[in-house]
Amino acid sequence: EGSMENTADVLLLVRPDYTIYDELRKNTDFNIFADMRLAGVGMIGVVHATRPIDAIQRIASRVELGVIPSIVDTSIYIEDGEVKSVYETKMTVKVPSGMKEADLARPVIEVRDFETGELKNEIYTYGEQTIVMDMDLVNGTTSEGPNKSSVDIIAEKEILRKIKRILPKKAKVDVEVISPDRANIYIPDQYVPKIIGKNGKRIAEIEREIGISLGVEVIEQKPVDKTPFEIDIIHTRKQMILDLGRENGRQNFDILINGDYLLTATTSKKGEVKIKNGIELSDFILEAIEMGLEITAVKK
Repeated sequence: EGSMENTADVLLLVRPDYTIYDELRKNTDFNIFADMRLAGVGMIGVVHATRPIDAIQRIASRVELGVIPSIVDTSIYIEDGEVKSVYETKMTVKVPSGMKEADLARPVIEVRDFETGELKNEIYTYGEQTIVMDMDLVNGTTSEGPNKSSVDIIAEKEILRKIKRILPKKAKVDVEVISPDRANIYIPDQYVPKIIGKNGKRIAEIEREIGISLGVEVIEQKPVDKTPFEIDIIHTRKQMILDLGRENGRQNFDILINGDYLLTATTSKKGEVKIKNGIELSDFILEAIEMGLEITAVKK
């Protein structure tokens, strides 16, 4: 009837030694493959991927982490008609590579080279994410910094994601892992109590979820640039638009004519200040334009 589900039901009754599933693409394909494998039917599945670990990762995103070794115990990577590599997957409980503290131990799926036994990848959960870690990168350098491992980068991203859930969207937050068991959170002074929580309960809860100790420090505010800059002026029939640039949207500025103060205004989302024609302010600006005077803005 053209239904793979019905085909799987028939195969479960027939109980073949092995079944070849040509090309797993959709969620239903992976679910049927997993059901039949867990039911004891030998399965050979074909998955298109650029790397051996990519094929395992496609399955990992669709099933529970703990059953992956029961579904895929061996992966054969074929490229240009040749067998390039053979990997095997096994479940163990340990501290993931790159982490130090014993209390960070968790179920980890090890992906090893079938012939040499060399550890190639680790798959485990970190917070709410499923991490597929390449062992060649764990102790290597990255573009994030000369001494920062991939584990540190993942930890920083996970901490940042949890902190941003608590603070307003526009709040500036920086995270830095300074050792395998400690990270610092840098936030504006007014948000420190919100992160720490009553009697330190909130920060303690985040530490339990992440698995490392957290320090909270006040982020250094950059000094406001007080350098005047020229602005574009658009004169329409009804109003005069002072265009300070979209990057300066929703901020306070002093408007100056030839260095002399004219007004203070808050820009719109687009970085514009609109002044109605016919009032004294617009007349001042028009006169300044005619005289060739410089009209600039300075951030408050």
